[in-house]
Amino acid sequence: MIKATAGGGGKGMRICASDEDVMRGYPLSVSEAETFFGDGRVFLEKYIESPHHIEIQILAAVNSSSSGGEDTLECVCFPERECSIQRRNQKIVEESPSVLLTDETRRDMVRQVTDLVLIVGYTSAGTVEFLVDQNQNFYFLEMNTRLQVEHPVTEMITGVDLVEEMIRIAAGYPISPLLLESARNSPTGMVPHEGHAIECRIYAEDPQRNFLPSTGPLLQYREPVSSPHELNASTNCTTIRVDSGVIEGSTITQYYDPLMAKLITHATTPATASSATPSTSTSTSTTTARTNAIDEMLTALDRFVITGVQHNLRFLHSVLRHPKFFVGRTPTNFIALHYSEKQGGGGGLALNNASSLSQRNELLHRHFQLATMAFLIREYRDEKSGKVFQGAPDSPRVVVLNGLFEDTAGSFLVWTEHTSLGRMVLSRQLHSSEPEFPTPTDAEYQTLLHSFDCDDDVHPLHPIATGLLENTTESSSAMNTSPTVCHHVQIHSDDECGVLSLQCHGILVPALAMSVEEYQLAKHMRPPLPPSTSISNKQLLSPMPGVLLGFAVREGDVVELDQELCTVEAMKMQNVLRSTRKGGVVTKLCVDVGDTVRPEDVLIEFD
Repeated sequence: MIKATAGGGGKGMRICASDEDVMRGYPLSVSEAETFFGDGRVFLEKYIESPHHIEIQILAAVNSSSSGGEDTLECVCFPERECSIQRRNQKIVEESPSVLLTDETRRDMVRQVTDLVLIVGYTSAGTVEFLVDQNQNFYFLEMNTRLQVEHPVTEMITGVDLVEEMIRIAAGYPISPLLLESARNSPTGMVPHEGHAIECRIYAEDPQRNFLPSTGPLLQYREPVSSPHELNASTNCTTIRVDSGVIEGSTITQYYDPLMAKLITHATTPATASSATPSTSTSTSTTTARTNAIDEMLTALDRFVITGVQHNLRFLHSVLRHPKFFVGRTPTNFIALHYSEKQGGGGGLALNNASSLSQRNELLHRHFQLATMAFLIREYRDEKSGKVFQGAPDSPRVVVLNGLFEDTAGSFLVWTEHTSLGRMVLSRQLHSSEPEFPTPTDAEYQTLLHSFDCDDDVHPLHPIATGLLENTTESSSAMNTSPTVCHHVQIHSDDECGVLSLQCHGILVPALAMSVEEYQLAKHMRPPLPPSTSISNKQLLSPMPGVLLGFAVREGDVVELDQELCTVEAMKMQNVLRSTRKGGVVTKLCVDVGDTVRPEDVLIEFD
């Protein structure tokens, strides 16, 4: 691995598997390091395959002797943070504590971290980073002599304000004796913690275009409502925290890192009668707390509204829902292993994406949920606008997900019944192989509607519909989910044809609710012709605003598939653009090196 000597945040880093990779990566790393840190020095280190990125937060301060003796340097270690979900060698999901580590490994790491701090005489807040393999072998990476982006997860599980402690140490105060004593008395040598915390970094970038940065104004920006934080071992509670640096109307430019906000959730579980003190190691209660923190994060992501720029909200939702993430199998190459360059978490509705029966059942369950919410939203909007539905008021509707001419999510017959418990929303999936259109009986999925609301009076341009639904399907126990769920669905648009663009469960999908008669007539429509792609085959367009650093080809060159064509710098990152086909001849280099380019500017023309 090539790394920048003064680096951090994945800047100036390149993984090299061959001499050619080194030759190609070296100048990019040097240039990136000079741009970001003003220091182009780089070094090489061993690359550990499929490790976990684990770091330990420390506080170190001098304790002045009140009796005239020698001053002593004291260090306290906090529970480790797992930061393995990364793209471009930069973290996007962090959590604490880690699912991977054993208490024995924790104790070994604490000993080495403490030795390091005391030997170099470091004071202040800092973080020591390691790579850890599946056999609990750990390798020192670096020490960051500062607070890090992910410090809130440590604050949430320990209740310690790290910013305040860092300022106190800088002012000459020692570490709190209570904090030191709590760490010394714990089995791992770490400050005791309560529950589990997760942080997601909200970036202005496009996961479906290899995480290219996105620029422009934030037309709409609404954070999920934060909740008060309290460490209480006797209650089961969750907390939402948002640390952000933008507001609605802010402009995301090409000159800075595309981080917009940090979304943090923290969950605790009730303590047993025999254990009413904060935890010092992982346990079943910690596992339950992690599950609760994940669930709270998924809900918060569904309620986070961003328009005007591309963002990674839906991709983060997809990562947290991934079965490998759920069990903690998250090496640093997690994204490369489970997501293709163009997948990016933006889809996920296709049943054939699932690799097991349980995953197919879970996806189908989500389809039914989204179809139910689409039905309620369409009904609510029609009633509010006075639109006359083409059919009897209580007649069933067909909800089509992903569009009329896509067969990745299917169509659902949805209807309602009034029972002694309340209004029931029932549905069944429609199959093209059925000889006749089914009647609204024998529901495959049924929910009891407890409440439904939409905040379109407050936010008319991008409202969120909220439905509290109780799944009463007989097979609901096999869905591995709570029967009563509060669904939050963002309504991105509602066009003149009645197609709703909805975001829920980390998915952005068109949903069309129509009468049975309209659906049967629509089946005779021909699909539209696909758009021509001839232009993209003959031109290389800039995918982002930035500065052209250089071309790797000349006019007259014949390019190979995946060959490097040019480099565009955006947000201080070097983005290498490569060919997507073989055999094209470069006929014209359309801009000069050093020019500022805009999205969709033509950079190279091919024959």
